[in-house]
Amino acid sequence: MAKLYIGNTAYKVMLGDNSGHMTLPTIIWNQLVGDGHYTFDSEATVNPNSYTHTYLSVNPIEIQTNHVYFLWKKFTPSNDNLESAHDLRTANYDSIIFRGVYTTNQLVKYTNPDATGVRFLVRVFNKGTEPIEGFTSTGWLCVCDATLMFGEGNEPTSVEQFEQWFSDNIGSLETYYQYNEGKEIEVKYLPKVP
Repeated sequence: MAKLYIGNTAYKVMLGDNSGHMTLPTIIWNQLVGDGHYTFDSEATVNPNSYTHTYLSVNPIEIQTNHVYFLWKKFTPSNDNLESAHDLRTANYDSIIFRGVYTTNQLVKYTNPDATGVRFLVRVFNKGTEPIEGFTSTGWLCVCDATLMFGEGNEPTSVEQFEQWFSDNIGSLETYYQYNEGKEIEVKYLPKVP
């Protein structure tokens, strides 16, 4: 393993082997949500600056204490004034593990030692100035274990860093990826050295 500097940024790269061939770094690619697609069809009135919610019908995922997770989503509402967020909750929904932000992807370290099963709640927020009476939204949700992917201490440290790395090495974050517990794949480079 060596460091490649592009400007002032250092990346971990693999050197060639004794045969003169270049070898690429590998990661454990994973996407832990079995079927993250959903439709949220509601007759509720969502007042300005307030929200309504529903639980996603996805199987709970098993997550590890002190692992870093990356959550990304696609949300298509029937009204442009609607935004979405996803809470991670314990498997029986009794406590919030992480409360999502409406407009961004999330990178979070899981530190709750008392719960390993996680379910998701989607919240729909009205950012407009008028009530919205009934709506339909569709979307999907993906989660990967960045600690499993890169190794403890080697995870990206910001959403922006992970997004750039993902775009360069895996593909678009506008795409739903199928469930995968973990498989070794080659990538162009690993995230920035801490």
